[in-house]
Amino acid sequence: MQKACYIILSLLLFFSCEKRDSISSKPTLLVSVAPYQILVERIAGHDFEVLTVVPPGSNPHAYEPTLKQIGTISQGEIWFRIGESFEKKVFPVLQEKNRNLIECDLREGFNLIHESACNCHEVQEDRHFWLSPKVLAAQVSTIRKALEQRYPEKKEIFQKNAEKLIVELDALDLEIKTILEKATSRSFMVSHAAFAYFCRDYDLQQFSIEHGGKEPTAKHLTHLINTMNESHTHLAIAMPQHSNKGAELIAKKTGIHLHEVDPYARDYAQTMRTIAQLLVKDD
Repeated sequence: MQKACYIILSLLLFFSCEKRDSISSKPTLLVSVAPYQILVERIAGHDFEVLTVVPPGSNPHAYEPTLKQIGTISQGEIWFRIGESFEKKVFPVLQEKNRNLIECDLREGFNLIHESACNCHEVQEDRHFWLSPKVLAAQVSTIRKALEQRYPEKKEIFQKNAEKLIVELDALDLEIKTILEKATSRSFMVSHAAFAYFCRDYDLQQFSIEHGGKEPTAKHLTHLINTMNESHTHLAIAMPQHSNKGAELIAKKTGIHLHEVDPYARDYAQTMRTIAQLLVKDD
């Protein structure tokens, strides 16, 4: 099956590249998801074009590229990857047509959180690490080093931009901590467990409606309602990439406030501020 997917993607890339117009005269850098677009843009500067592989609103865990999308990203020179399964399929296809493309794994340099994927005790990496300023600071260094290795003539620019960004991330961390000082509840409910790094940084707890990567059973929903009542949880977060039927049902039954938050939004800093402010607002 994987071989068949590889062949199909190779054919798609061949035909799409034949018709592809140049996106920009600038070198193209790729990021898997939108939050890293702004991060790489800040470090690389104005001399680069930064493209996001997964389109807005799509679920990266289940993403499959279209012919048009493959054609758009086919001229990338560095792909800053986060470990999603689609990356393993797409990267060799892109590299076959573009030997200049190299990869940079953003999982390096910090401790990953692992989560149970199902009842069979399979464990997977939690890849929503941009929702932690501490992790982002480590990734700034990873991105900077990859850029310096590929474009050594711009090393001073990358270093200056990276240093400024790390200072801003430290300030963001302090800002979130200050906001959360006013929160009386330290827990919230989510459609999909995307906020483990955020919770680890700020001593919070998320209750996921999605259970083992699947829709919740009636038993799990009852357990969630009881748990939230015991923990005085007042906030539920719906996500545009996932089913929110369970969140809507629980919010209706318990009377807690339901808000939509997109963890894959380009402005990761605003996403974190929004969650912190909602925890205070809905106390």
